[in-house]
Amino acid sequence: SYPLCALAVSDERPVSTQSTWGDEMENALDFYILDGFVTLHLKIKDKLSKIYEDLTFFENDNSRKCKMIKRRIDLVETVVTELNPSAFIDTIRELNWKLATSYEEIGNLKHAIMQSGGITKGRMKRAYRLFLKAIGYYLQFLESHTSPEDIPISRRETYVLPKDLHNAR
Repeated sequence: SYPLCALAVSDERPVSTQSTWGDEMENALDFYILDGFVTLHLKIKDKLSKIYEDLTFFENDNSRKCKMIKRRIDLVETVVTELNPSAFIDTIRELNWKLATSYEEIGNLKHAIMQSGGITKGRMKRAYRLFLKAIGYYLQFLESHTSPEDIPISRRETYVLPKDLHNAR
């Protein structure tokens, strides 16, 4: 029996709802393993990631927001390397984009923390590393679009990037 979904009227309600649904989704991931249930496994991870993304809306503390975004990253970062590019190139592209934007978001939050809490060498290094990871995933996303031969003909127009964007690298 699952709890009924209700509008959040306080900060505690979304967290308790996430805890219940998050546990159930983690159990589903144990059953629908990546090897054999790729599509279902990815859909469950995407839903779980969306829960964390929605939960950050209710959070006021930037360091806790960073932790929630990091959980989203941890959900998909290892999956990218395990997927076969010839069969899942679209999924890999989507995940690379999500990882890039997530790392950029954490970097921006760390920058805001730095502005309010003081700039230290350690904080600068952490923010710098996060932005470098974001750039790396953005580049992987762009580089996956350089050879349209791997894209089905029916979908090439939506994936091939303008020549100017390729020249920007």
